[in-house]
Formats: sequence, C-alpha cells, structure tokens
Amino acid sequence: MRPTTAKFSALAVFLIAALSSVAQELPDSPQPRFWTPTQITLSALDAGAKAADYYYTHQTSLQPNPVETNFLYRPFIGRGAATAASFFVGLWCADQIESYLLYRFTARHQKRRWLRFAPIVYGISANAQGAYFSATHQFLKPKDSQ
Repeated sequence: MRPTTAKFSALAVFLIAALSSVAQELPDSPQPRFWTPTQITLSALDAGAKAADYYYTHQTSLQPNPVETNFLYRPFIGRGAATAASFFVGLWCADQIESYLLYRFTARHQKRRWLRFAPIVYGISANAQGAYFSATHQFLKPKDSQ
C-alpha cells in the first residue's frame, strides 16, 4: 500500500469510528438508534457510489481533455489521486453528518423520521449519475475533422 493510501485509509477509519461513537445512544434512552440496518445499508451504498464516481472521474481526468460536470470537483482536476480521494471522503462524511443532524432534529417526530435518509439517497443518486457519465464519456474520442 502506498503511503498516501494508508493515510487516507486511516483517516476514513478514524472518521467512521468518530461518527459511530458520537451517534451511539445510551442504552436506557427512549429514542431509536442512529445506526439502524437501513442507515448502515444506505451508508454503504453511498460509499460504493462515491468510490465508483471517484474511480471513473479519476480515469477521465487522466485523458487529454477531461470533462467534469461537477462544479465542486473541477478545481481538483489534475491535482492527483490523493486530493480526489479526500474530496470524495469529505463528501461521504458530509452526507453522514447531515443525516445525523436530521436524525437529531426529527427523532421525536414519528412521521418525519425518514427525512434523515434524504442526504444519503441524494448522494447515492448524484454519485451514481456522475460515475455513469464519467464511464460513458471516458473513452469517447473527438471526431477528426477532415
């Protein structure tokens, strides 16, 4: 494993551990737990979609004329794999924090509890679309003008 990969792996493990320790409730608390099976599944799908988007975006950025539609990611084109990985890890952490804050604000409202899944579902759909766009436009060659 390369040193930068090890650093980002350690950072990801640290952030996941920190989020899970903050999200735990006391055993006698009447509120439901944050890390339900649904939350875990959606978080894993979100991480998978972000990993796919990272891979295809990075492969596209290695092409001569990369096309990036995500205006937040455009400044990171050509700055290396570690910078791109930190961007996508930061997006995943932001989705988890948004979900946790919505959980805290809607935990007592039975009908609004589903709102905490909205940032993660949006993240999954946006990154899946980004991965699809990058994968389909990665190897398109410009037409030769003769």
